[in-house]
Amino acid sequence: MLSLYDNTKPKNDPDRYLVKYSAGVILENRLSQLQPLLEDYPVPDWLKV
Repeated sequence: MLSLYDNTKPKNDPDRYLVKYSAGVILENRLSQLQPLLEDYPVPDWLKV
């Protein structure tokens, strides 16, 4: 499993994970919550919500 998470949140916080990816499937995608912060960062098409 590949995970992208927010280090500003505690490890036991369920909202810490932004993207969970396993076996070719995106299980969870919360990147849209960070959209204002990511405006200058190119997000790949396959990660867009």
